[in-house]
Amino acid sequence: LFFFFFLKNHKLKFLFENVKMKKEYLNYLNNLFGVEPIEINSALVSAQNRKRFYWINIENIVYPKDRLILFQDILESGFTNRPKCWCVTCASTWIGRENLSIEKIKFRYKKGFLPVIFNEKKCKFENGWRCLTIQEIEKLQTLPNGYTSILSNSAAYKAIGNGWTVDVIAHIFSFLPEEFKNG
Repeated sequence: LFFFFFLKNHKLKFLFENVKMKKEYLNYLNNLFGVEPIEINSALVSAQNRKRFYWINIENIVYPKDRLILFQDILESGFTNRPKCWCVTCASTWIGRENLSIEKIKFRYKKGFLPVIFNEKKCKFENGWRCLTIQEIEKLQTLPNGYTSILSNSAAYKAIGNGWTVDVIAHIFSFLPEEFKNG
């Protein structure tokens, strides 16, 4: 359906986002959309590493300026020993963690799959730890504070983890021609 509208209206602008992938899949999407993607890491505008490909038919997009936001900067309390949070996804923030043993939590943390905040600067599980709050995850995705407050905790974690980093999308859209910005 997209291609029908695109063939009829070449002024139509589009944005398609996806994770890093095998070269063959990347080539397929490049051919499908007729453009090469720009790869942007959300780490430039937030405290998380979230590398994504963006296929868009807007010209002359450049990378956002690095805001130098660190993981520690967005924490409500506690400490981290990582400069950036690993990519926030629904799986890394909520799903199943209440049923995990401490050994599995430590394993996921070491592999970078689970963001953990420590109670002391020593960053040891023995000194106490916690997972990210919804408000912290909203900050990682550059959402306004309280954006998901109407959702249950599990629904909020899932929605935020499956969403886009807002400031990356806003940056990309800032390159839209004027005719698209005013209606």
